[in-house]
Amino acid sequence: MGARPMRETRATDTAWEGLTAEQLAEVSAVDEERLALERSRLPEETARLLTEPIYAVRSRARLWEQLIVRMEHEWAPDGRYVVDEYINDLESRDALDEIMASRPVLAVGALAELLAQLDGRFRRRTVPDGGAALRPYTRRLREDSSLGAPSLHERWLRRPINIPWL
Repeated sequence: MGARPMRETRATDTAWEGLTAEQLAEVSAVDEERLALERSRLPEETARLLTEPIYAVRSRARLWEQLIVRMEHEWAPDGRYVVDEYINDLESRDALDEIMASRPVLAVGALAELLAQLDGRFRRRTVPDGGAALRPYTRRLREDSSLGAPSLHERWLRRPINIPWL
């Protein structure tokens, strides 16, 4: 898989400007924990080169926004999107829920408002399908016999209006 081009992240960038000092400190703490984890998975010489986590909180929010922008623009420029990247974007969004649940100070204010707005845009560009479009590609849906289980967010049970990986 090649690197994805950066897309519009204006809403994420604006939300970050609205974070309080306390929220920024929490984000920094989460990112430091993530950086340590990501470094632990790399050879020592490579780990030293990593100065910020690939999956920083802001990066995860940007991924979510970029996915939605792609959906809103009918998967421009070529009308395609790799299913593995789509699943990665859903997992990144799930991670944001976990972060906010573990750090209540982040569950209110600019970040929470950003995610609520982006989630609404996501729902407008998707339709319920019970997970059928993703089931062949992810064990998460194949192994979860009770698709409505609390561990499986509704976003996994929706598909894009125009599925870009078929």
